[in-house]
Amino acid sequence: MSVFLKLMFGLVPPKGMNTETGEISFTMKRSPKGRLEVLYLDEELRITLGEKGTILVCERLA
Repeated sequence: MSVFLKLMFGLVPPKGMNTETGEISFTMKRSPKGRLEVLYLDEELRITLGEKGTILVCERLA
């Protein structure tokens, strides 16, 4: 999968993780194409609609 992402988006692997925040940063040399519509958003839940009709529900865990 990582080879696919590298070829498709020019994804550069992260250098490491910030031990204080747990943040990991990736760099993409080419941006993905498409559209994403946010249907609902609050502190715990995000619901989005993709351009091909895909609905994605993301819940933030404590």
